[in-house]
Amino acid sequence: MLTDENGNTGNPTHLAPWAAQIRVRARNGDYEIICGGTLITEKHVLTAAHCFQKKFGAKKEKEEEDESGMIGRYCESNQRFTDSELLSRTVVTVGAMCTRKSEKYGCVNEKQNGKTIKVKRFAIGDFFKQHCEKGNDIVILELESTVENVEGANYVCLPFLPNTDFSSGTSVTSFGWGSDPGKGFDDSSFPMIQVLSLTPETTETCEENWGSSIPSDSFCTAEEEDKNVCSGDSGGGLTFHQSEASREFIIAIVSYGSDCVQLIGGSQPRSQVNTDVRKHQKFIMDFINDS
Repeated sequence: MLTDENGNTGNPTHLAPWAAQIRVRARNGDYEIICGGTLITEKHVLTAAHCFQKKFGAKKEKEEEDESGMIGRYCESNQRFTDSELLSRTVVTVGAMCTRKSEKYGCVNEKQNGKTIKVKRFAIGDFFKQHCEKGNDIVILELESTVENVEGANYVCLPFLPNTDFSSGTSVTSFGWGSDPGKGFDDSSFPMIQVLSLTPETTETCEENWGSSIPSDSFCTAEEEDKNVCSGDSGGGLTFHQSEASREFIIAIVSYGSDCVQLIGGSQPRSQVNTDVRKHQKFIMDFINDS
């Protein structure tokens, strides 16, 4: 995640207590962060489907861009983890502020690393069935235990409210531990959670910036040369504070956008394309109610 010089540090309770780390067991047995996620109940987490492509999770190969510069969009249905692979190799860390020790960024004790919980079951949208080209970049995970007693963990609200007008300057908040090439973390997760305020864009602006149509369930935000979500931030949520309800709501899930290394190298910013959670509420609630 590209942020200012100092980034955003502090207690996750005050930043994004609903932030989760999606980890997959690598060949050496270590659990590596592949994506972010968002707690929406005491035991349910939303993240992106493309996080479970084998070339990103199982093999941990370097992400490759297609000709348009997008990362992680095109794939085939047989590239995703099998059900047994996902359940046996995936864990979720909640209540975390850090990913590892780093005195420079205030990560100094194990307590800041949160609690890791296994996945009990999951549901994936039609992302892979549609060759990753038509949206539905969404997964819901059910954890084996709740986060009720996990210090620093809480959940965000689903957007069961009238549509908010995002054309009038309303900003959204992104959070995660993705790479930050501006601070030298080109290919690794950032030690401390970072939080960004992003500006929503219209579908028309988004398609103009990409020079092509975007998925029908998209929610776009503006990219900037020095402020954007990056590799590893995929699957994390975009939230907004609804003052009338005095609640934080999730509005979207980070899906795809420009490469941050290219952005700080001078490439023209386009738009970050995210999955609009409002378009998937039935999918989400059917899974939760089946618990």
